[in-house]
Amino acid sequence: MKKSLLFFVTFISLSITAKIQNSLFSVEDNYLSGHDIVYLEPDYNGYNGFPLGNGDLGGMLWLTNHGIEMQVNKIDLYDIPEKGRMTLRSAGQLNVDFGIPCFDYLYLKNFEARLSLRHALATIESKTPFSNVRVESWLDVGSNVWVLDCEVSNTESSSTGSAMDVTLGRWGSRDFGGWYGGYSKDVSEGLGLAKAQVWKRDILVTDTFSGGLSFCMACRILKSETVPSVLNDRTASFHIGTCKSSHFQILISVVTSREDKTPAMAAVSLLDKAEQKGIDRIKEEHLSWWNSFWKRSFVHLADDYLENIYYLRRYLMASSSRGQYLAPFNGSLWVWNHDIRQWVTPHHWNTQESYWGLAPENDCDLIKPYIKTYARLMPQAEAYAAARGVKNAILWTEAHDFSGRMVSAEWNNMVNNFTPASQMAAIFWDYYEYTGDKKCLTDTIYPFMKKTAEFYLQYLKWDTAKNEYSIYPSQPYEHEYNNGLKNCITDRYMIESLFKNCMKAAEILGKDREKIKQWKHVVEHLWEPPILEVPGVGEMFGMAFKPDGSLYPSPQNYGKMQFYHFDAHTTAVFPANLLGLDQKGSRYFTIAERIALRHPPYRNAITPGAIVSARLGLADKVVERLHNMVAYLQHFNQGLFYNLDHWNNLSRYSSLLGEDKLTDQRDYIFDERTRYNKPGTGNSGLWTYPFVQCGMETIGIFGTAVNEMLLQSHENKIRLFPATPKDWATAFTLLARGGFRVSACKNKEGFIAGADIESELGNVCRIQNPWPKQKVILFSEDHSVPFTLDKQDVISFKTRKGGRYMLRNATQTMEILEFKAEPNSKPKHCSEAILGKECSFRQ
Repeated sequence: MKKSLLFFVTFISLSITAKIQNSLFSVEDNYLSGHDIVYLEPDYNGYNGFPLGNGDLGGMLWLTNHGIEMQVNKIDLYDIPEKGRMTLRSAGQLNVDFGIPCFDYLYLKNFEARLSLRHALATIESKTPFSNVRVESWLDVGSNVWVLDCEVSNTESSSTGSAMDVTLGRWGSRDFGGWYGGYSKDVSEGLGLAKAQVWKRDILVTDTFSGGLSFCMACRILKSETVPSVLNDRTASFHIGTCKSSHFQILISVVTSREDKTPAMAAVSLLDKAEQKGIDRIKEEHLSWWNSFWKRSFVHLADDYLENIYYLRRYLMASSSRGQYLAPFNGSLWVWNHDIRQWVTPHHWNTQESYWGLAPENDCDLIKPYIKTYARLMPQAEAYAAARGVKNAILWTEAHDFSGRMVSAEWNNMVNNFTPASQMAAIFWDYYEYTGDKKCLTDTIYPFMKKTAEFYLQYLKWDTAKNEYSIYPSQPYEHEYNNGLKNCITDRYMIESLFKNCMKAAEILGKDREKIKQWKHVVEHLWEPPILEVPGVGEMFGMAFKPDGSLYPSPQNYGKMQFYHFDAHTTAVFPANLLGLDQKGSRYFTIAERIALRHPPYRNAITPGAIVSARLGLADKVVERLHNMVAYLQHFNQGLFYNLDHWNNLSRYSSLLGEDKLTDQRDYIFDERTRYNKPGTGNSGLWTYPFVQCGMETIGIFGTAVNEMLLQSHENKIRLFPATPKDWATAFTLLARGGFRVSACKNKEGFIAGADIESELGNVCRIQNPWPKQKVILFSEDHSVPFTLDKQDVISFKTRKGGRYMLRNATQTMEILEFKAEPNSKPKHCSEAILGKECSFRQ
């Protein structure tokens, strides 16, 4: 990625009169083209396809020797049977056969497949002795219509031209969601009742799930004469007669009975409206939406590969989290092999990781499906809390589904983990703090938080002897070792965080004075966290106490459990947001820092360790962790991540490589001899290939950690570059709590040029002085702005809604930067990972 940074020296002057929106740097519209993902040869595997979506409808697009394969997915296609698991199923598959080996490796003269993050557009171009082919694909942002624009020109080597077929079908399958030792042996499970038909100009596939949801997938071809036909009960196709060249457009729509009582007619109507509007207009609106989306925030890192992954994360969430349900962690819309979806039952620890960090990216609207999903299921959470003996409260099990079933209510490794609801409440509260959406706070967020807190108010017990509250039985996150623990560190800090946020919300709304007193009393009388003296290491946080008061785990067993349970022992740092740089040098901060610095390189999948390191200001450790995430878990060429750390165990060479967990990490993809082991038997089980699938957790953690490197605002102040390597030249525009859109940049010498702050809500702004103990100036447009500077070197000033403010060092110059790029032209490499595919057919 070629980027030019043009430096102009400008002296700060209070006589500036021009209105400055961002006086620190400018970003050209082409900047994101440097992060195009480029394949220079075809990939025929669905898991390496290009992800495309409009937030509700989407899926994977990949190649065959003769054309295009797509799986069409929709965020609300849930099958909810009376018995069995709630499963998000696919709508079906589309195959485009151009009638010639246009993408066959053997015949390629030239090839490029490009996923433009900037334009949310896939482009595929190929030249062979037989044809030149070009395909563009995108989704309408205003309706659930997927567009493929296809151009085929046959050469003299194929003088008669070729006939083409477009096939639409749905076959369904078992979901394999019980993992590979517990899958259903009934091969007819999940097939559904799909029915293919021809309706005037269109082909349709309809289906009704066992839980009652019905839907229709409709397809139409424009600009070409076609012959539609039904091939079998589940498949229909268009035949395009032999021609020398052709330019045609494929439209696909999907509608469910949740959206319309007659899905088939509604799906056809979507195609009618798209045709009337015109493909050019649809594309224009699509590009306009994405252009606006990317302007919400900006990040420039000194490491181009890490920056590319950061933007891919934003792209994926904008492409999958704008529907009626939240984007599931286990593949989101990016599954490719019928209805196979690992871990069909959502686990909240994993689910939330996709939604961490969206608010600082100014993507708060993408959090709304998460809030809507859990808010509408409050009655089921109340019923479960009542079943556990607590009334007028809500409680979620760690494993649950989006119909409200508490799946892990009797699982020993999760039965007494009470923290999921408080984790949900934390994301709800984040949404309010960044947006100031008081209506949502009143109607949804505060009621949810209050009832979450009520469970703890009733479940906690008062220990008269110790003059403190206690909780028993309880257990940390997904903890199979013991579910009968006392005073878990996870409960302790999530209670404190939740109750403090409830107090803030109640004060804002002027409600519940008596509840505020109760919450305050609990916070002031919570137990101290368990602390162990580990031989050869020093003090470390434990997870809990045993009922007899002894520490758990014991110092001797600490190493075995330390990094297994998703950093339960650093809950205070994140996601509770209670321990941070304000406490640097304290006993608890030092312990958390010790834990973060000892984190092993091969634990990356679902641990927030990188975020914790950023919150503690450990810049080099954060960068190390980001690189480890990529090296160990970015398994797929388009940048998607797998979601487990231990896939090296599937390698035939893992016993030979020993502790080398990186070299054989990807063998389950590349070695066709790999199989999953049947749990408890040691015998070979299913082939790995059909189940290769991405997870969204790691890339969510990755994006959140980058945000926290650059900007923090959780300690009632804004911090610039709190965990950025000093020699990194970097810049950003991100959103801070309180509704402050902050832009800042830093050079390789570590000098921060300043901060431009746009106040979206008109709150008081508090920012840690970027130049400790040095004189600063603050101004807005053509006048200086008064501010106060407290003993902690925190600058405070009043703002008006929509006001723009510039903070500068009073004695030093600043640099104005220009960020631009050329379209990426080749794959990128980072350790074991690659973004894109190299060309080998020319060698």
